[in-house]
Amino acid sequence: MAKRKEGIINNIVYDNTMYINGKYCLYPCIPELVGILEKICDANETTEYIRVIPFYRNYKYDGMFELDEYMFFIGCRKYVTKEEQENYPIENIWIENPTEEYMNIQKKLTHLCEEGDVDTFKKIIQDFIKYLDEWIPILMKEVLKYYDLTMEEFGFGYFSFEIHSEW
Repeated sequence: MAKRKEGIINNIVYDNTMYINGKYCLYPCIPELVGILEKICDANETTEYIRVIPFYRNYKYDGMFELDEYMFFIGCRKYVTKEEQENYPIENIWIENPTEEYMNIQKKLTHLCEEGDVDTFKKIIQDFIKYLDEWIPILMKEVLKYYDLTMEEFGFGYFSFEIHSEW
């Protein structure tokens, strides 16, 4: 059972992803994800981290496919140098033999900012919201490849997201 944590952002995430007092999780779809991220931006604070893990579910295949290698992540630390911010996405790739394309994607998905730097934190989230137009088709290609689905079969599924925050 998930517990409510202190902080505006933690409460936004909890209120939008938990029900029955944290007993069950909700996995928001794309429009709901955008709404939650916009609320987080409006909070005008930072948190220890925000993590958005994409999933794909398909009625015909009765399962959920986790695309954690395409997770969006912002970590906030007390002190962060520009060099740490630039190197962080590549240093935190955990798949073997990543392609140049994958490394470029990670630069858009994995971020580090300084604790309390609300402007940078908000900009990262706002840039991610804009990046959804590129990110969702990337996820779609991965799902089509993994499941070997036709476009017609793909239509029986949807993307949803697990969202975490901590402070």
